Amino acid sequence: MLGRGAISQVQNAGDSETERTVRVADPVGFTYAFGKLEQAIEELVGAGDVKERLKVATMTLAPIFPDDFPAGHLRDEYADIQQALSWLPPEEGSGQGLLESTLEAMTEEEAGALAKSLFSLYTSAAEAVYGRLHGR
Repeated sequence: MLGRGAISQVQNAGDSETERTVRVADPVGFTYAFGKLEQAIEELVGAGDVKERLKVATMTLAPIFPDDFPAGHLRDEYADIQQALSWLPPEEGSGQGLLESTLEAMTEEEAGALAKSLFSLYTSAAEAVYGRLHGR
């Protein structure tokens, strides 16, 4: 279990240019993952409470897994984000799941930082997808 430290690890992931170079070995799986990531970002940038937007965005991402991303920083960043959203087991009888209990324990600042990390993952993934389409 990573705990709150995962949020700061996610924020610091993928800062160098060499880490941002991606070769997509499984374009079909990655294309699906990227589509779900796009949908999640549409939910994330809407109006309302950041925790609620993060919850809806995360539920959109439920069908994808780190292995759907190419090996390297995209996969690692997505795995870190998933871990940061599911580190606090719910109290017995609360009726909550991992996501709900974790979001409830987060501050608004932590939720905002995690939302920024998710958007950063999207921009890196978009660069990989659209760079590939344009021969970069």
